[in-house]
Amino acid sequence: MTNLGPQTKDDIEVIVDVRDQIVARVTAWNPDDIVCDIRVGRHRFNADDPTLPGGSDAGPSATELVLSGLATEAAQQVRMAAKTGGWDPGDIYVHCRLVRDTGGVLRIERDIRMQRQLLAEQRQAVLTIAATVPLADLLGASIEIATTVW
Repeated sequence: MTNLGPQTKDDIEVIVDVRDQIVARVTAWNPDDIVCDIRVGRHRFNADDPTLPGGSDAGPSATELVLSGLATEAAQQVRMAAKTGGWDPGDIYVHCRLVRDTGGVLRIERDIRMQRQLLAEQRQAVLTIAATVPLADLLGASIEIATTVW
């Protein structure tokens, strides 16, 4: 009988394609527990669920990873814009929360705070940047997810 499943953990991957151009590649390997070994380029880390739903809290949850990506992109893009514009925001803090309202609708709330006071035009630039980071576009769009099981 032929084994049609993955032969190694490198055979399992999630690929995000945009017009046939790979823009991100992530491998998640789950050998026997809820904990997943995540590989992104040369980086490795765990993802897990908190202990209450059955995980062991060995790493951030998948939802927390998405929110951390959104926060990271915003902080990095704001820092680059500040350097280009010649202004110093000091430390940049980006806090993201996934909230479900009483009607069951999910939304992400994101607060961006600077250590230093910003001018009105700088605050507007931060809002514009935050709205256009790639992950914000991805999360705000209707996305087709093509799944193959083998």
